[in-house]
Order: sequence, then structure tokens, then C-alpha cells
Amino acid sequence: TDFGYRGKLAHPVPEPYVWDKSFATDYPQIDAEHDVLFQKILAVSQHPEDAAVLEDLKRLLKEHFDYEEGKFCEIPHYSCVEHKMKHYKFFVIFEQQQVPVGCEEINWTKNWLAQHIKNTDHQYKGRFLTPV
Repeated sequence: TDFGYRGKLAHPVPEPYVWDKSFATDYPQIDAEHDVLFQKILAVSQHPEDAAVLEDLKRLLKEHFDYEEGKFCEIPHYSCVEHKMKHYKFFVIFEQQQVPVGCEEINWTKNWLAQHIKNTDHQYKGRFLTPV
């Protein structure tokens, strides 16, 4: 989870691990990116020994965080730094993952993304200043 959420605001982690409308931010590009992240996390869970699949997920997470941060940091009075720190704290741990990726690490990643979208990303719904 986002570390400050432990024990609070828990949302179910979908099984199978597939994006659905309950994760929608109502921004087509971000929703499409989230959908792909779900697909790639599922791919890592299905092929934990495949270094190329893991590296692809790391790259896509970094690209997504960079894009999303550019959008939400435009919002006046939005807690941009706090949201960026949630990405950072997750990514500094995740980027150290190596193959084979263990079940505990996969489940942590699945849970973090599910909680993060619903608890943090949904706070910017309807607030972006420029089209996505």
C-alpha cells in the first residue's frame, strides 16, 4: 500500500489482476496506462523468471509516474510533493526487484497499485488543467 495507508482505506485487489472501471480516473490516457500496468504486473506474476517482462514493467512505471506527475503538479493547491513521494517510496523499492520475482513482492506490487489509484489518484479526478 502507500505506506501511510497501512490498515486504512483498504480496497480489494482484483483477482484475476485486471483493471476495471472502479479504478477509472476519468482521464483516458491515465486510465489506459493504468490498464497496461495491471497487465504488466499480471505478466510478471505469470512469468516471475522473465527479466525482460520485469524490466518492461519498471520502464512503464517510471514513464507513467513521470507523465502523471506532470499533470497533477499543474493543479493549484494539490499536494503534488506528497503524491510524488508516494511514487518515489514505492519505486525505490520496486526498481530493486530481480528475477525470479517472489510471490510476496508480486502481491505487494498488486496491492500498492490498487490502493494507490483508489486512495491517491482518485483525489485528482476532475481537476487537471490541461487535456489528457
